[in-house]
Amino acid sequence: MTKSAALIFLVALQVALPCNARSASDQSFSKAELSIIDRNQTLQTLMKSHPQAVRQALDLMQQNRVGSRSTGSEESLQSRDESVVDPDLDELERSNPEAARDLFLLIKRVAAEKSRK
Repeated sequence: MTKSAALIFLVALQVALPCNARSASDQSFSKAELSIIDRNQTLQTLMKSHPQAVRQALDLMQQNRVGSRSTGSEESLQSRDESVVDPDLDELERSNPEAARDLFLLIKRVAAEKSRK
């Protein structure tokens, strides 16, 4: 996933999905979540300006049990493939068809806006 596509994906998530597991204002992250953020370049970038989007992405990953996660086990929040720039985000995109559709629609809209300028 390219960096811009990943950013668009996360923005689409923020718009399309409510944050169920924790409130958007709760910016505390567990050690396991910080490990995920460290592994995913896009999440690292977003932490500086949009930590609430990072929170929502992590919550969505938890809901979809992305990677080798299992409910309640922070040690299991590990990615299987760390050779990619955004391994956990790539897996989230593959595991959630609705999120992939939202991403596609957002990219289409952005492309249409750029062509009008």
